[in-house]
Formats: sequence, structure tokens, C-alpha cells
Amino acid sequence: MRSMFQAEEGPPASSTSELVLALSRELQREEPENEVPSSEEEHRPGRITLHEIAAATEGRSHGLMLLLIALPETIPMIGLSLILAAPVFFIGVLMVRHGPSFPLPGWLGRRSLKRSLLEGTIQRTLPALRRLDRLLKPRWTRLVEAGRLQGVVCVLMAVVLAVPFPGPNILAAFSVAGIGLGILQHDGMAIAAAFGMAVLTLLVIAGAVTGVGLLVGG
Repeated sequence: MRSMFQAEEGPPASSTSELVLALSRELQREEPENEVPSSEEEHRPGRITLHEIAAATEGRSHGLMLLLIALPETIPMIGLSLILAAPVFFIGVLMVRHGPSFPLPGWLGRRSLKRSLLEGTIQRTLPALRRLDRLLKPRWTRLVEAGRLQGVVCVLMAVVLAVPFPGPNILAAFSVAGIGLGILQHDGMAIAAAFGMAVLTLLVIAGAVTGVGLLVGG
């Protein structure tokens, strides 16, 4: 029986920074002028669909989306966590239902994001991702394959992100980002650290709630 902490044979197809660069090239690709959109959500000028992101990131788009969504939330910004909690929640639900890998539903894949906003996020985070590439590697594959457990944690952290509470919000964002990195690099140790951050987040919330209860009760 394979150990939970057994290293996976062979590296992932691409490092995180290489996947992000592939997405960046897709964002910079010139859009055909005469292309006829198949729906209102597809191929709108200046936007990229989630199907296109999935194709550019070798099918690991849910990991990359978790990472890109969570990174801005690690910096306290009023109102941002509430806006971005919804996609984290929905991705988490899909992971709970389907496990570590799943095709994007058609209606979701046709949704689009602003190219310039996504490209800006990539350019700001790429140096840090290149440094992380030297630390992350395939290992502890049972945690990498535990997609449903990852999904449960993402759903819980999305609920935390939906509440404007800066301390727990930042911890929850780091947890979601860690899960995304672990998925992209097949690194179960990164996912384990993300789970630990999630537990810490819940403990902080429990402590805060208990403290408020004691103050009110006293």
C-alpha cells in the first residue's frame, strides 16, 4: 500500500510559474477580429473565458484559480474578501462533488474574466511564484489526491472570507492559496500546511467569539 507521504514519481508537467506564463501568453494573444461569439459570455473583447484558462493551464485551472483569487486577499482590502468568497465557495463545492479533477461545467466555462485585470495579477505575483517553485515539489500524494477534503476546506474558508474580519480573512486567504499551489505542483506538504492554516483560522474565530461572549456575559 502506498504511504500517504510517498513522493509522486516524476514532476508535474509544468511549474507554477510556467503555467502562469502560459496563461499570460494566452492573455496577450491577439483576438481574431472576425470571430463570431457563440454566446454573450464567450469571446467578448478584452476578456478570456474559463475554458480558455483551463486549456492554457493543462487542466489544472481550479488550482490556479484558487491561487489567483486568494493572493489579492492576503492584503487587507475592505470589501474584496466578500466579492471573491463566492468563486472560492463554488470551486470548493465542485471539488467536494467530483474529487481532485473535474471538467468545468459548460455554463461556468463560458464565463469570462477581464484580461487586463488577470494579467496585472500575474505580473505582480510572478516573482514570488518563481521563488516558490524552488521549494515546491511532488510529495505526499495522498493529500494531493484528497480533492473532496480540499473542497471542504475551501468551502469553510470561503464562509470565513465572506465575513469582513481582517485577521481571519488573511489567514483564510493563505489557506486557499496554499491549496492552489499544492494542486498545481502536486505538493501534499503545501496542502498540509494550508490545512494547518485553516485550523488556525477557525481557532482564531472561535477565540474571538468566545472573548466577545465573555465580555457580553460579564
